[in-house]
Amino acid sequence: MSNRSGNSLPNLSSPPSSILVEIYQEQVVAFPPVVEQLKSESQSEKKAAKLRSMEIDKMLSEGAEKLDPSKHLMLLLLGPADSGKTTVLKQLMILHGKGFSKDDKLYYRQLIHTFIIKNVKAVLIRLAQNGYEFDSEQEEQLADVVSLQPLLPSEQYPASSLEAVKRIIDLPVIMHMIQKGHEAGLDDSIGYFLEEHSRVLDVQFEPSEADILQCRRKTEQISEHEFEIESKIWHFVDVAGQIDKRQKWAAYFDKNLAGLLFIVSVASYCQKMEENPVMNRLNDAMQLFESLLNHPVLKLRSMIVFFNKADLLQQRIKKYPIRDYIPAYTDRDDPKAFLKYIANIFQQKGAACEVGIRTHITTATDVKLMRKVITSVKEFILKGVAQDLGIL
Repeated sequence: MSNRSGNSLPNLSSPPSSILVEIYQEQVVAFPPVVEQLKSESQSEKKAAKLRSMEIDKMLSEGAEKLDPSKHLMLLLLGPADSGKTTVLKQLMILHGKGFSKDDKLYYRQLIHTFIIKNVKAVLIRLAQNGYEFDSEQEEQLADVVSLQPLLPSEQYPASSLEAVKRIIDLPVIMHMIQKGHEAGLDDSIGYFLEEHSRVLDVQFEPSEADILQCRRKTEQISEHEFEIESKIWHFVDVAGQIDKRQKWAAYFDKNLAGLLFIVSVASYCQKMEENPVMNRLNDAMQLFESLLNHPVLKLRSMIVFFNKADLLQQRIKKYPIRDYIPAYTDRDDPKAFLKYIANIFQQKGAACEVGIRTHITTATDVKLMRKVITSVKEFILKGVAQDLGIL
């Protein structure tokens, strides 16, 4: 039984079209998860990233003693995967770094195109799983997209390929699935790009700061970013949030640490973890935060929590009742009420922190908001450092 209206999905008894059978059998559709990694498509780039990670390890373990806390401040960005840590770093680059160069924008153009194609293929996988049937003309369009292969960062897709992706996105059933968002296995920010696909899927496309902030990548290696802010060098160390990466965090909990930024997606209340499908993402974040506070060093450090993706929370709360996912929550389905509930939980857990914790409701893609938040964070960290040095 075909379904071309886009209003509902067919049952599993429907024979999927031949191109979707191929997709369903392959699953990854020639797009392994590695395409999400920043500049790591080639083995040489992966090796370079690993070497850089080892260099940072060495600096932190052997050279940290030389850091003068009156001139250098080291902060860790921690939190579960897909919470928005990298987006916070991008904001720092905009506000306190050199922004994004022409080469950066060329790279992000390709990354955004890859990001869109990966999510379109995720939609096709979901349709294949549901036995959706396309007509012969649509199958020809699908074939053009399915055949696309991952590219090196220096390469880009030809105009003909991008036009083929546009045609697929414009199919009603694809737009219907896109509206399902995370239910269809899509990344949080894909809606932004698909609404802008006519502008974005172009060989001459030059990403704006807003486009770059919306582009998601998975952190796989440790990275350090330095920014000079008010005559001090701030070292931000970003580590991966996946479960199998967290055991590496403790290596950076030393006396040279000025503070910790813990990023949690409040919009993840209705999602399960990719690594552990039975665990609610928000519950995992709460447990993770509590475990961090059991570390003796972190109890003595400034702790800042970003309740991130507040904009996405407002959208999801209209479709997904909170109590269906967080049974302990008994208040109304209202963003402010839910954020107050979450903040109280984190404040209670943060009572173990001798310096105390500071929380912020954030949308990491909002430049104006993040400028205010980062200024507040800076002042909080500097106050904690001054107390450690005996200045206050």
